[in-house]
Amino acid sequence: MTSDVLLAAGAIMKSLVMSLFDAIYAAGALDQDADRTILSTDEVYDKVAGTKRVDPRGFIQGTKA
Repeated sequence: MTSDVLLAAGAIMKSLVMSLFDAIYAAGALDQDADRTILSTDEVYDKVAGTKRVDPRGFIQGTKA
């Protein structure tokens, strides 16, 4: 984790009202993941501009949610 990720997480927390963990996870995806995909059931990530959330329950059911 870099200082850039932490600064981005702070900005995300301030603008979207989410937990520190969620903001760091989102900022990490924006910084480190080429396709900026977040694997989570938590719909809070749908609010993060520039990311795409994939619900893992879709894999269990055989389709992406």
